[in-house]
Amino acid sequence: MLQLILWHRLQPSINPTSTTTVEFTSIEQIWPDSLLVLSVIARVGHSQPDASTEDIAYAFRSGVFRLPKAGEQEKPEIPLSCNFTELKKSIERLRLATPELKQAIVDACAHTVLLDHKVTPSEGDLLRAIAMTLDCPIPPFLNPQPGVSKQKQPYPKRS
Repeated sequence: MLQLILWHRLQPSINPTSTTTVEFTSIEQIWPDSLLVLSVIARVGHSQPDASTEDIAYAFRSGVFRLPKAGEQEKPEIPLSCNFTELKKSIERLRLATPELKQAIVDACAHTVLLDHKVTPSEGDLLRAIAMTLDCPIPPFLNPQPGVSKQKQPYPKRS
């Protein structure tokens, strides 16, 4: 993800004449990409040994239902499997969506992350990376508490 963020942030300096044009104006056009990103978010958030496949599927479905027109789309019962290359391609396609669609995707991702009221460092980092890459930065509400190690404790939930 760091590579994707760096490329996204440095692109205007490397190629100043390059502009991102909107290619996708409906959720139907990017539905598979949205599902893939939500799948990764759900899996990362439940990668602990005690996480059940039901918890992962529930988090995934909860995020999916936050997407526009979710009731009209095909929805898998379980999160999709993918590799980093597929995730990168999906995020690059999502970057070409309208700002409203990108905001809806980030909202669905945030809902998936915050569903269990715990935000692990991996979840927080992935959510920020997706939001930054889609040009929808989120406020820094996922900061750890003072004196809490990032490696050992989940991020607190904002009330």
